[in-house]
Amino acid sequence: MKTEKIPSWLLVLLPTLLWWLVWCLDAEALRWVSTAAAALQLIPMLEWERRIQDPAARFGGWYLMFLGANLSTTWWVWNSSPVGAVAMLVLNSLFMVLPFALYRPITRFIYKGDQKPAAALLILPALWLIYEFAHHRWDLSWPWLSLGNGWGRNIWMAQWYEITGTLGGSAWVWLLNLWIFRGRRQPAATALAGLAALGLVLSYRTEPQEGTALQVTVLQPNYDPWNEKFNRSPEVLNEDMALLAESAIDPNSDWLLLPETALTGWIEPQYRETDPQIRFWRSCLKRFDWPTDLQILSGAQTVDWYQSAEKPLPAARPAGALKDAPEGVVRDWYIPHNSAIYFADRDSSQLYHKSKLVPGTEQLPFVQVLPFLESLAISLDENSSTGTLGKNPQAQALGKEHKVAPIICYESIYGDYVRDFVHDGAEWLAVVTNDAWWGFTDGHRQHFDFSRLRAIEQRQWVARSANTGISGFIDPLGRVVQASEYNTRDALTQTLYAHPSNTLYNRLGDAFWLLLFLLAFITAALLPRQSK
Repeated sequence: MKTEKIPSWLLVLLPTLLWWLVWCLDAEALRWVSTAAAALQLIPMLEWERRIQDPAARFGGWYLMFLGANLSTTWWVWNSSPVGAVAMLVLNSLFMVLPFALYRPITRFIYKGDQKPAAALLILPALWLIYEFAHHRWDLSWPWLSLGNGWGRNIWMAQWYEITGTLGGSAWVWLLNLWIFRGRRQPAATALAGLAALGLVLSYRTEPQEGTALQVTVLQPNYDPWNEKFNRSPEVLNEDMALLAESAIDPNSDWLLLPETALTGWIEPQYRETDPQIRFWRSCLKRFDWPTDLQILSGAQTVDWYQSAEKPLPAARPAGALKDAPEGVVRDWYIPHNSAIYFADRDSSQLYHKSKLVPGTEQLPFVQVLPFLESLAISLDENSSTGTLGKNPQAQALGKEHKVAPIICYESIYGDYVRDFVHDGAEWLAVVTNDAWWGFTDGHRQHFDFSRLRAIEQRQWVARSANTGISGFIDPLGRVVQASEYNTRDALTQTLYAHPSNTLYNRLGDAFWLLLFLLAFITAALLPRQSK
């Protein structure tokens, strides 16, 4: 590809457009444009590496490229947290530069003055995959723009994620870009067609109606999170949601899903069986003549209280900092949670605390190493007033028979973590979220698309309950069966099918594929040197 003819200033600007086309292009008829952009999105960075020799200029150009890519695709974080948005844009752009910045020092060490073969470029995807794998697993995790996520709207190209997950998608984006960058357009097109054919074959062996039929209702109450949701009493909100549920539940209903933090007012986990909100929902079974075996999964604000002269746990905060604390509480410390609660008529309830937390607003990064950061939470951002939330040590499926994965909001980005829910017995996936924080932007659409990839990876149904857009149902092929509109009040009912996952990705996970890809790329990069 004759990229040397592209002006340097245009190279710096191109990623802003190319990455926007991959993540934000919403027109169904232009999906091919998104696919083409994915095959070109790294080429400006590759040409910059080839063209620019000055280390500072090389680093600065890459940084501006990734800053533009992050800004055009995820600017909407500003709507929920201005401080978080700035930190995300600055830091994530820096992290994305690192694989490119390490490329020359590493290849200089490997080839020790010898002329680098063309295959040396395969060191770059190896470094990038290490970055993506690590970025899913540390305190500053923001893997929204992992390359494999870019196929979320082109699910016809993502059917093979049941084998590799999104890490395989990232590897494939790299190979496409390298092939085209080196002028091998025909092999790239042939490989792309072959991959699509593989996905088509895999999709034909998937039966969306395999398993036990469950009739599930999801609510989208559509509350304004700034001025309504957390300012109205829990009693008023619960009554309103119950009336909405009544419009969609019938005698055949098996499950009801309520969105993230649907139960407000800080429920105490140890007393949840007698909590007024859970008692209210159980009373609705008789009040509305709902099925007595109806099972309910709801997002909830929960809090553990402690009496201690010393800080009992790293996530604990002084009791006086909690807004709207229950009357009469005289305890010294509290740990808030973003939770999912499962309950039915007579069975004991079950509880899961969100484990993958949003950096900044739900988790102060490295607070155990740098404890002074905790004191900055409230002063920097009012949405961070709870500091670091308490969390579950691992994924936990909830329910009796045909357990569900209670995936809370941000957790739906993490394919390998969703896999852990399935290993714990989940036979279908439920995403409870509050995408209203971002407003009517690409954020809520991108988040919904990630659920489509999770469905393909596990070949399981996904039910999605959002405070507002997009709620709905996704089948094991990643196809949208039902979907609500943004900023609407809705209740949707669908029959889905629960069954264990038997995909290769479910068995192998990200670590296996990372090692396999690294072995393949590094071996291919070293072979020309060994043949001398």
